[in-house]
Amino acid sequence: MRENNLSAILMEQKALRLRTSLASAGGAARRLFAMVLTAKGETFYVCPGLRKAARANRLPKSPDGDNADVRIWQEDENPYKRVAQG
Repeated sequence: MRENNLSAILMEQKALRLRTSLASAGGAARRLFAMVLTAKGETFYVCPGLRKAARANRLPKSPDGDNADVRIWQEDENPYKRVAQG
């Protein structure tokens, strides 16, 4: 990442192969659920607040498990602000 001047890589729901209920809600393209890996090696997740149950069921199976850094965004917020905060 450093060699290519990247500060982070963002992987969205499909790339992560997460089976959340986002797709069934008809808003998979509009509701960002992503993992962000920073050049420092830190990982955090950005997910919509309305899907707390889906997050609770999927993230414990992630490499970060119960220690996952999860940044929630609400329907009236821009999810990419959460990404930028990371």
